[in-house]
Amino acid sequence: VAVNKPATMSSIYNPDYHQPSNAVDNVTVCPDGLFTAHSLSDFRPWIKIDLLDIYDLNSVVIYNRQDAFGKYINILDHLSLLGDLLE
Repeated sequence: VAVNKPATMSSIYNPDYHQPSNAVDNVTVCPDGLFTAHSLSDFRPWIKIDLLDIYDLNSVVIYNRQDAFGKYINILDHLSLLGDLLE
């Protein structure tokens, strides 16, 4: 559902490699950490993916980077779905 959809992030670590569009490019194996969606050391980093429509989702799959730094990352602190954000 999310492949090639618009994505934005709180910050970008290295604009040459770590664009938010890398989170939705359908590439799930990046052994060197390049071409991933990577933020700076933000207090509460976020990524937003606009699915451009309303979907009933049964699951959300998030892939972590596979290089040595992947083990240090808390991949998911909080997941907010659109329904949680509407007031």
